[in-house]
Amino acid sequence: QTQATVVENLSAIKSTICLDREHKVNRSLHCTSRQGQTNSERRSRADESSPFFFTIMNETVVNDEVVGQDSVKNVEIKVKDAGDSDPVKLENGEGRAKSISEKKVENTSTRRLTKLSIKESFKKASDEYPLRETSIPVCGGSLIFNSFTSIFGIAILWGFSIWCMVQPEKALETMVFFKAQCTQFFTWFFIGTKPIFIFFVIFLAFRYGNVKLGHPEDQPDFSNILYFCMLFSSGIENSLFFYGVAEPLYHQSTNWHNNAGYRTQDEIDQFAINQTLFHWGLAGWGQYLLVAICVGLASFKYGLPFTYRSCFFPLLGNYTWGWIGDIIEGFAIVTTIAGTCTSLGLGILQIVSGLERLGTIESEDATRNAVITIWIITVVSTASLLSGLNVGIKYLSQIGFALGMLILFLVLVMDKTNYIFNLFVQSTGYYLQYSVVLLNFWTDAFGQLEDGQGRALDGESAESWWMDAWTVFYWAWWTAWSGFVGMFVARISKGRTIREIVFYGFGAAILYTFLWFCVFGGVGIRQSRQAFEMEQLGAVYFNNSDEFLADGSTYCYNVPQQNIIVNGTTVFTNSLLGVTPVCKFNEDDAGQAWFNVMYSFSFPEYSGNFGGFGAFLTALTIGAIMIYFVTSSDSASLMVDHMSSNGREENHQLQRLFWSLTEGAVCTALIVAGQSNALLALQSAAVIAGLPFTLFLCYQVQTTWIMCSLAGKAEDPSNKLVSPRALLDEHITHTFDMPVYGGIFNLFEYIVSLGRVHKERVIRGMDLPSKFQAVEFFKGLFLPFLSLHRILVKLHPERKCYNLAVTMAYAFFFVAWIVLFCWVAVNPGFVALGWSAFFVDAVILTS
Repeated sequence: QTQATVVENLSAIKSTICLDREHKVNRSLHCTSRQGQTNSERRSRADESSPFFFTIMNETVVNDEVVGQDSVKNVEIKVKDAGDSDPVKLENGEGRAKSISEKKVENTSTRRLTKLSIKESFKKASDEYPLRETSIPVCGGSLIFNSFTSIFGIAILWGFSIWCMVQPEKALETMVFFKAQCTQFFTWFFIGTKPIFIFFVIFLAFRYGNVKLGHPEDQPDFSNILYFCMLFSSGIENSLFFYGVAEPLYHQSTNWHNNAGYRTQDEIDQFAINQTLFHWGLAGWGQYLLVAICVGLASFKYGLPFTYRSCFFPLLGNYTWGWIGDIIEGFAIVTTIAGTCTSLGLGILQIVSGLERLGTIESEDATRNAVITIWIITVVSTASLLSGLNVGIKYLSQIGFALGMLILFLVLVMDKTNYIFNLFVQSTGYYLQYSVVLLNFWTDAFGQLEDGQGRALDGESAESWWMDAWTVFYWAWWTAWSGFVGMFVARISKGRTIREIVFYGFGAAILYTFLWFCVFGGVGIRQSRQAFEMEQLGAVYFNNSDEFLADGSTYCYNVPQQNIIVNGTTVFTNSLLGVTPVCKFNEDDAGQAWFNVMYSFSFPEYSGNFGGFGAFLTALTIGAIMIYFVTSSDSASLMVDHMSSNGREENHQLQRLFWSLTEGAVCTALIVAGQSNALLALQSAAVIAGLPFTLFLCYQVQTTWIMCSLAGKAEDPSNKLVSPRALLDEHITHTFDMPVYGGIFNLFEYIVSLGRVHKERVIRGMDLPSKFQAVEFFKGLFLPFLSLHRILVKLHPERKCYNLAVTMAYAFFFVAWIVLFCWVAVNPGFVALGWSAFFVDAVILTS
């Protein structure tokens, strides 16, 4: 016998229809509201006065009469059966759920509920979810934002900016200290998590590759080429110019491979290229794609608000919309801007170096030049941001990508082209051989040992600071960027499958990055080797190592455009005419490494009064960096605006303006704090912000797996419940009545809400801890063995002796670990015993 019951108060139970079968598994269908969509997306709009509505379609029998787009007239549910039975008909004449009596459909034969498709609608996130929201009327509109999340981010970001400007030396010293601490204690964490993200994303592409970020009928908003341009522009952009030539040259002289005496120069240089590709390869994009898939599924597949906190809904459930979600969102805002400003700061340093090279500005006050440049570009960026995603970012990303392609093609053709292609193929194989597994787990454990800690006596270990300055910095930097880049990629990926997203991120973007570094890094290394060759040529045959030194330079050498003959013997033959001067790498002026390559294409034999291509290529570079600067800043500001406003797509222009100015202020603060060592300040900010965010990514692996699994079940033809959201709602019900972040911690909700807790959280008992919860919390904190004994008695009432023994053992080790930690002041060795006792207690609890 089947009974279909519609309860009167649909809004109170989120429009739940329960169909109970005798001796059958209960099934529930959750119909919740969702933000209004267009007719082209095949969703009806609810009447604004109606809090909830639903349309249920039978796979074989559909009787869905929709008049206009604002009301639902009739909805009919038919239970498919071998026999002929009367259907249960739900009538709703005004688009609003009405009270109806219970209707029973009785039949002794087996019944099967056919596949259901749910059309859901919602107007705004705060209408459906109990999110904190403040509205301030201004300039013909309203500033609508999450007060706690916004204040949390503003206080930290502007407080940090003011501190850096008031006490720059102290700020830099503090940032460098905490950066070193992060590296010293958490290198294993930064390094060990990245392979997990990579292989997990690849697994998703194979296992759930056909799952779409959206509904089955959704189509991509952007063409494939435009999609790639926007993805690439937001993901790595202007930093490629700063590190394109400089990083391989850095690794040529400082990496954990080059000190070993048995390495040849060719091996060292190949490793320098490979180390660069490793830093810009799978490990970085793995984090971006993880966040993109997670946010995209949560928002477009499950109808949750387009915010970062929605990623944690499968774990936190309704607590996602409270104080925990506010803190997650606020920290995501802080991390996003910190990571963005690191990249933008690098771009600014490169722009200033280029303008100095062109003679446009003086190099006497680099910090002042950088600050002025920041605010000029911030103004341009703000104008682009206010024009929206489909205007500013859309077209600028295409222009910036085209300029980068032009520079890449010109350098590829003007330098030794066959050498570059050889290097690209060789480096790709080298990367697959060593970087996918070996380097992804390499923490340089021995190399990080300091003198007196067991450092190698042969003097051939890598520098102890190397991991801190390079790999750990990169992983933290990518992580700090992953929040906003992942959200932006999700935003432009609606209607695309997981397999498509992984292909464009891991496939197209990485191959293009490899080509970029093999062209510019390969040319930089080749010219550096040639510069050393010219230095040696002068020393050997002219007794003067500076014989070919370029005028006004201490590390660039002119390359003769004709053969050099000494005593009738040809000692030098130039087979690459036109490329001169060539430069060695100057670490004190790394920003000029890129422009040294640009100015090497002078073609003196053919130029006459023409000054070569250096100025032209430099101007193109500055233009491309500025455009990439604008698109990155726009993307970050847009995503921060989403996060601070509970996922709203359309907000007041003043809100976007504010976040754009905040980025400019933080970037200025880092440059001012760093002064001549601005790069160190930028790197420190990225590492500090990236450490806790890495923990968020670890939890996102779990939530992404849950959402993909449920999406796969929803698309299974044998499944009776089609709606992914219904399955997700059912999933979050399988948890404790009081989760670990509830109970006493509900007090934070009351504090954050200033005593004005959202009524839905009050109904759910999430506003304040009860007396029972408070008593049990402190009992569990100070006398946990009493709670443990009560639990054991409930689980095994017949095992009295066992329960008492376990309780006494737990009580002993509980007291022991506290006492042993107190004795650390007497003898530091007790700390190991204290942790051992703590571990024993943990084993007892988990078993």
